[in-house]
Order: sequence, then C-alpha cells, then structure tokens
Amino acid sequence: MQIQGHRGGFQPENTMKCFGQAIEAGIEAIEIDIWLTNDGVPIILHGGDNGELNHHFEFQDTHYIFEKSYSELLQYDLGDGQKIPTLEDLIIFNQKRLFINIELKVPREENVKSRYNYLKCSEKIFELIKKHNISQNHIETIYLMNFHQEPLPEPSAYTDLGHGINVSSKYITQEVVDLCHMNGQKVGVWVSSKVEIESDVMYERLLKMGVDFVCSDYPLSVLAAQTRYHEIHTLMNSDLECISDQSCFSETIEDITNFESDQIYSESGSEKYFIDSQISSSNYLPIYESE
Repeated sequence: MQIQGHRGGFQPENTMKCFGQAIEAGIEAIEIDIWLTNDGVPIILHGGDNGELNHHFEFQDTHYIFEKSYSELLQYDLGDGQKIPTLEDLIIFNQKRLFINIELKVPREENVKSRYNYLKCSEKIFELIKKHNISQNHIETIYLMNFHQEPLPEPSAYTDLGHGINVSSKYITQEVVDLCHMNGQKVGVWVSSKVEIESDVMYERLLKMGVDFVCSDYPLSVLAAQTRYHEIHTLMNSDLECISDQSCFSETIEDITNFESDQIYSESGSEKYFIDSQISSSNYLPIYESE
C-alpha cells in the first residue's frame, strides 16, 4: 500500500520545507493541491472550498487565489518563512524522488466555478510535465469521490473512470475494492478528520482490504502501522506454533525481560512472546519455536 502525505504530510503544509521533510522521512508519495494564478502559474495551495485565500489568511472581504498574480501571492507567509511554491518549484526540487498526487482544485459553487478556467490549469500542468521530461506513461488519472461525504453511486458509475478512484474512508468497503481491482483500477482512500479519526485500527482495516494507497495527514503513523502489520503477519505465517493456553501463559509471563511497549516480541529463554500494542497484556500469546 502506497502512503501519501496529505498536503505533503508535514507542517507547514504544501510548502518546500514540508516536501523536504517527506523525503527525509522516507515517505514514498505526497498529495498536493494546485490552483492557477491569473497570470497562468500553477501554484501549490489548498485554499477554501471555492479557492478562497481567506482559508489561510485574514481579510475583511473574500479574496480568491485564482484572481491573484503569482507575484501578489509571494507576499504571504505560510509559516516558518515559507512562501507559496509553484508546481515547477516542486518538480525541480523533487528530482523524481517522490510520487506526486496532484489534486486539480475546482471551485464547488457554480457561480464561482464559472470564473475559474480549471481546464487551462490542466493544460499548464501537462506543459510542465513535458518541459521536465516526465514520462506520460507514469501519469494516472484518479477520480476523487465522496467529496461532500455523499455515498458512492452505483458501481457502473465509477468502475470505468480513468485508472481508479480515491474514496472517503467513511465509504470504502471490501466490495468496492474488489470491484475496482476486477476492472483493473486502483483504489485509494482519503481521510477526513471531520468524519473519522486516524488510528491503527483504521490503518489495519485498509491494509486488510488491499487498497492501493491511502492519503493521510499522518504518513509516519501509517508507515509505522504498515510495518507492524507486515512484521506481525510474517511471524504468524512463519514456521512457528502459536499456543494460546492461558495456564501455560500465566506460568511464564513473569519471566519476560527487557520488554518495551513498542517491541514486536520479547524473548524469555527459548520462548518468544508476540506483542501487539493494540491489545491488552492479558491477551499476549506465547509463541514457541517449532522443533
């Protein structure tokens, strides 16, 4: 499962500092938001639902990102001295180290949407891709679903969309994953803190479903959960015999030494104890090496 840092996954979001942190942390991918300035520059900024600059800065009236020039936007500080970056800034800096998920932003309200040329923004993005010799064979079109937290439509409405779909964690199901995979599509999951709190339980659910990527505000937490998940299942599938006899367990649990809460297992003599940080100590199972 690919892990994508939502808006870069670090703070300040959608900034060059943030993207550098993602690379240093070993995150495989980032998700970014793109708007086009009124002088034709694709810039990285989330904005409000309709592209309001007010989402980030205080104004007495409404200011829209797409009605500003790039030079005007450069006067704003996103935190830690970070300026609003352009997509080209990121492409040059990235050197193909990070997979980049570009969310092409579009105003939600029709009266505002009509004032923004999002098709031109798409054209500008492809111009940059061509300019920097990025193979178009590596470009995939993923459709963002449940943007308003509405239920998914009938399968026929999304199983033929592009290379796949990106679904709200609230509505992802095993059936959706299986249907898309049967049609050769990828399935991603995006998480909204307004709907569901990110947790190891949620991450494990997505791993079990076999989703292709997850877009998270906490990519390092997902990475840690994924590592634990694979280590646990490697142990469970190895040539070990798991004995769940609680009487045997109670006689030997006191012998555990050097236990740390984040260890996958601890050793006591010839015995190994499987440690799952998500369950209480009363549920630890002694694992004996098979002969």
